Amino acid sequence: MQVTARRVASLPPTRDFTPLQQSSPSPGIFWRRQGALRSILWGGAALLEVEGGDTLRIDTLRNADGLPAEILNLGAALLLSGRGHQILHAGGLARDRVLAVILGPPGSGKSSLVLAGARQGMQVVSDEIIPFRMRGTSFVCPGSNPVVRVDPRRAPGEIRGHPAPDARDKAAIDVRRSGWRCAEGASRLALIVLLGPRLGRGAPRYRLERLAPTEALIGLLDNTFNRRVLTAAELRRHLRCYASVAKELPAYRLRVRSGMTNVDAAARGVDQRLARLRTT
Repeated sequence: MQVTARRVASLPPTRDFTPLQQSSPSPGIFWRRQGALRSILWGGAALLEVEGGDTLRIDTLRNADGLPAEILNLGAALLLSGRGHQILHAGGLARDRVLAVILGPPGSGKSSLVLAGARQGMQVVSDEIIPFRMRGTSFVCPGSNPVVRVDPRRAPGEIRGHPAPDARDKAAIDVRRSGWRCAEGASRLALIVLLGPRLGRGAPRYRLERLAPTEALIGLLDNTFNRRVLTAAELRRHLRCYASVAKELPAYRLRVRSGMTNVDAAARGVDQRLARLRTT
């Protein structure tokens, strides 16, 4: 991916864009299509544009040097969506290039579970955006992003040695700086995990319940990053692809009791399920 960036004095207004689902109330993420031109407006701070090829153009109100990982992550999603990838608003953990996608609404604990998986030795694929497409008979995610964004109030010990966030923001943690791993190269989707409501006191640390394909399909559709801006033809391909994913892959609803030790236990449970799928 080739990136060209420049600092600008102003950005276009959000009224000409469609808001997209995101993991926190701010910064806002907005999408626009004009023919072959695809654009994302990020938090009133940057405009990302792709028009074919491998070049991503970024206009930013900040210094164009050292762009935040969140912006580059969105740029990769923008490029890949133009190449036919489906874009899930999801986390991802892998072992030996076999991937579990973690779905759930904002605040459901995707980033905390990804961080817990990293502590267990799993490979981080992403905590926010999972692109994938059909390759042969498999569904494949092309790469990974080592940056996990967590609420510092929930994981204060994990942000030591990382840049301090604004009081309203999540802390951005590069898992490699903590000695953990991110996935290298492509990973095969093998497991769907849909985060549900937290368990109450007296319940087990976590509970994994098998989902029917129809429930998995609804979870996938609810967590599509760019579904609201697909063309009619793209939407038909999108629905066919997700129906195949829901039919072919095992899916579970994961409910976890509050507390990081319980999230760690849940990550081990996901890892155990994934281990059974690495040879299938």
